[in-house]
Amino acid sequence: MKFLISIITIFTLLSCSKRDKSSATASVDSLQTEIKDSVKVDSDSYLKLESYTAPDQTDTALYYIIDHDCAVIVSPTDKQIDDMIKLNGEDDFATIADDFSYYQSVALQKLDSAGVKTQSSEKQYLKFVGDKGAWTLDIRKQDMPAWNIIFFKKNKDPEIISAIDLTNEHVRDYFEVKK
Repeated sequence: MKFLISIITIFTLLSCSKRDKSSATASVDSLQTEIKDSVKVDSDSYLKLESYTAPDQTDTALYYIIDHDCAVIVSPTDKQIDDMIKLNGEDDFATIADDFSYYQSVALQKLDSAGVKTQSSEKQYLKFVGDKGAWTLDIRKQDMPAWNIIFFKKNKDPEIISAIDLTNEHVRDYFEVKK
């Protein structure tokens, strides 16, 4: 009898700790929650420019200068991928990565159809230089999403947006593209 109670207790504890894997793909809202939970950030900070600002870097090997209008596609480094696998497990990470790949692909199509140049960077820091000033961003900052898009137009502040939230209208408005 003690053996049966032990088995039931273990089974109950294990089943309570598992997440519902279907929640990551149920809807955009649930995916956003999954993403925010997996990177441990609050919903108000992970898309704010101030959350990514960093001191100017003197080691030019650490940063990339962007001084032209474009959208920077931020994807995780190998280390970030390894960390996410450790945090979420291989199966959940595969689901998260698949979802992000889909949304980034859709975002790239929207940017391309609007004629917006895109680029990516493997570096930790991006320095945006525009008419209104310069911003140094740490795109690999601890506990921030590993996938993002950063809009930059020389006459505007950079803007960070999730590929999930990207709309054609937002692209046209920020980059001042005529319909």
